[in-house]
Amino acid sequence: MQKEYLNYINKKLQNKIRGLNNFFIYGQNINTGTYISGLTKNFKVKKNSLIKNTPNSESSLIGMGFGIMMKNKSAIYFGKQLDFLLLGVDHFVNTLNQIKVSRPKLGCFTIFLYVCDQGYQGPQSSFNSFSDLSSMCGFETFQLNTAFDAEKIINKKLSGKGFKIIGISSKLCKTKILQKKPVMYTKDYKIIKYCEGNFLTIVCFNFTLSKAYEVTKDLENKGKSCDLFHINYSNKNDYVSIIKSVKKTKKILIIDDSKSENLEGYKLINRLKNKNIQFKSQIIKREKISWEIQDDSFKIDSKKILLKF
Repeated sequence: MQKEYLNYINKKLQNKIRGLNNFFIYGQNINTGTYISGLTKNFKVKKNSLIKNTPNSESSLIGMGFGIMMKNKSAIYFGKQLDFLLLGVDHFVNTLNQIKVSRPKLGCFTIFLYVCDQGYQGPQSSFNSFSDLSSMCGFETFQLNTAFDAEKIINKKLSGKGFKIIGISSKLCKTKILQKKPVMYTKDYKIIKYCEGNFLTIVCFNFTLSKAYEVTKDLENKGKSCDLFHINYSNKNDYVSIIKSVKKTKKILIIDDSKSENLEGYKLINRLKNKNIQFKSQIIKREKISWEIQDDSFKIDSKKILLKF
């Protein structure tokens, strides 16, 4: 039975948070009002943990989380949307660099939030590029696309040591969550392979996996099986499995809906070229990066892909 994306993720969060010891769980409307549009609904914590509703002061809240982590304690900050984290950029660069130099014993600091990708929602709903944010200081980010990665990343990463950001798609919230099981994944869940084939290597970033899976199925129905990978952004990906796939298929399709001029896919293409691999490539991205009012739809045409390859 298929489940709704947001409800599935909320249930996984409920179960995980209920079992945490000595954690500070905080955010705006986290335990009142809309519960961050349902993300934090019905959260319960143990007596030795604390859940706290906070005011809108993102820079201070992010700084508080880093302070807790640097004292070898544990905190999870549930934010409203990715755009508001820009108020804490100083911490993502300078505080993290201070941590790398001083090397304190670290606790946990996780930020969990929405990414606005369902159309224009006001002047502060335009930033969706995890790769740009993460590349500032090389920290982990995870974009939950499927039931598999939601379960694994919430269970393994939400309360893990160190700093990381986990995001969910606003656009996917009312859709049925994809329950496709992977055929391979790295132990850190940064690279997950969902389909296997010989015709084409498809690599998707951010929140494009559902659309990429539809393309994979369309091509499969035409007798063209594909390797399908999803990448959770990291500066340290070695891409061994993808390089091996491209050596096999001689073709790569990169799909990324990030509103960025500095896509991780460009780096992947350069890595393949440096390996002296002969291949055809195509990158499907936003043709126009605009901060104006615009539809946030992201369309992929399987027929055009077949013509390209």
